[in-house]
Amino acid sequence: MTKTDWLMRFRRCRSMDTLETVYEHLKYEGDPKEELAVTSAYDHRKAELTVGKLFDHVPAHIWRFVK
Repeated sequence: MTKTDWLMRFRRCRSMDTLETVYEHLKYEGDPKEELAVTSAYDHRKAELTVGKLFDHVPAHIWRFVK
């Protein structure tokens, strides 16, 4: 799966806690080859949840708000 596919799955998560739970599960159960795509999509979704908006590409100035 691509980063976009993972992002669409992560967009089902409406809270940061749910996103963390899903990501932790995928990190242990997922395919090591897809680890970069999963992590990139996770960070992208975390930025969206922090700001409260959806982005195709997260602007650079948003990353300072993401923990």
